[in-house]
Amino acid sequence: MANYTLKPRRVAEIADGEARAWLGAMIEAEGCVTPHASRARGWRVEVTNKDPEVISAFLRWFGAGSVSYRPDSGVMVWYVDRRADVSSVAEQLTPYCMKVRKVQFDGAT
Repeated sequence: MANYTLKPRRVAEIADGEARAWLGAMIEAEGCVTPHASRARGWRVEVTNKDPEVISAFLRWFGAGSVSYRPDSGVMVWYVDRRADVSSVAEQLTPYCMKVRKVQFDGAT
């Protein structure tokens, strides 16, 4: 699996409301928010898609995250798993995505 991590990894503030709505809808439809396996009480937000434009949109808008490619299925995965990044994504997208609300209710933000 090939991986790419964008540096710096600090999530950007998105001022465009339509972009926030689109990104939130994509996480709701094509993504997941799960407890992070290697960090106590941490979370991971990810979006899986075969269209590179969808994945690159997350990198462009947030300016952070990692991308991995799964050659067996031909999909790419954008994800953030640092607490500060996950908290920022959740805070910005909560009005548009039910899945990220569990991060806030957990008290991780």
